[in-house]
Amino acid sequence: MHADEMWQLYHPNGEPIPGEGWDSSLDDPEENNSNILGLAVIFVYRINSDGKLEILWQKRSENVSRFPGYYDISAGGHINLGESLVEGALRECAEEIGVKVEPKDLQLAFIKSFAKNRIAWVYCVDYTGREEDFEFTDGEVSEVKWVPYSEMEKFRKKYAKPILRKDDVTFKCLDDWLKMQGLVKMKNSRKAKLENYAFIDGQNLIYNTARRNVNPWKIDLQRFRIYLRDKYNISTAYYFIGSYNSRYGKMYNAIKEYGYVLVFREHLEGLKSSKKGNVDTDIVFSAMRKLADREEFDKILLVSDDGDYWKMVNYFIKKRKFKKLLAPSRSNVSSLYKKKTKDTYIDYLDKVEIKKKIELKEKK
Repeated sequence: MHADEMWQLYHPNGEPIPGEGWDSSLDDPEENNSNILGLAVIFVYRINSDGKLEILWQKRSENVSRFPGYYDISAGGHINLGESLVEGALRECAEEIGVKVEPKDLQLAFIKSFAKNRIAWVYCVDYTGREEDFEFTDGEVSEVKWVPYSEMEKFRKKYAKPILRKDDVTFKCLDDWLKMQGLVKMKNSRKAKLENYAFIDGQNLIYNTARRNVNPWKIDLQRFRIYLRDKYNISTAYYFIGSYNSRYGKMYNAIKEYGYVLVFREHLEGLKSSKKGNVDTDIVFSAMRKLADREEFDKILLVSDDGDYWKMVNYFIKKRKFKKLLAPSRSNVSSLYKKKTKDTYIDYLDKVEIKKKIELKEKK
């Protein structure tokens, strides 16, 4: 941390407040929702030559004012004013441990609120097979240590800085994410609950909430991702958005930061370009491929009201692999779903109690 830094302030829903910063030299903001600070937290991991998972820990320099000589997470810190989450994460890796990380290397594991005025975006970075080119140029870190994951709990309780010794929630979330990635074996794996996947037709979602809906409204994609996680236990949400357009780079980054896996429509050479962003076949192919590849998962969820997906939905229902159809609009949903399922598998996003949880709130 540098005394002259300005830290970005955020709304309670995690959106940055444009141009609003907090002087790092001041005391921490108290319990005031307008003064929430954001952090990028990075866990660097690797699979060693013995096939074992290891987590990188940094040792704080004896010269720093806070927690000298204690071990800390791989890298992390506050997001600076005007900086995106990805930019902040990349900067912290470079400043603290001298590691050059590309945006594609960052895997958003989870988002965590704590201390009533902090929001942390927790990323994981796979360092397997890379050379150990660590550098400690800012004087905050004296060395790094690879800790076998099987020994990490004991290591954390003994050597980590006090706040991390008590922070069981963060490390439980990390453990869950590593298990979902297959990096850590689940106990009683036969009885363990498998993942639920969401497949989202982005164009259909936006079009049938904000444009074609009888009462147009805007969806908050960040709140929607949290809703998918909490309501339907969605571990991975694939957001299909059509063809890539460089003009929308900021929007793409925001969607990824909210926790979605962004999927673009493949550009086929030799075909005339089209502005139409249909992703029907891409979604059907991606969902069916999980069955064809014998991937272990519990159920899939589809966000769309387009009847073109009916055959796929019906197939997954018969296989007992279908969770729900989330229809953006009751007025526009295909009659196929209503006739065939009698609403058994349908939840409507414009239903009052659901809409309250995921609608974009107008800034005052």
